[in-house]
Amino acid sequence: MSINCSEKCLYQDDGLCTLNHITTSSGNSCSSCPYFKDKKTAN
Repeated sequence: MSINCSEKCLYQDDGLCTLNHITTSSGNSCSSCPYFKDKKTAN
């Protein structure tokens, strides 16, 4: 399954979400994705 993504997210690569497992929610209420992690602040 392919999930399109245009966010500047750690899991976004070439316009697709690459997250392939369930993880804890980021708690980010500003994003439409509960697993969003900003590429700039992610370790």
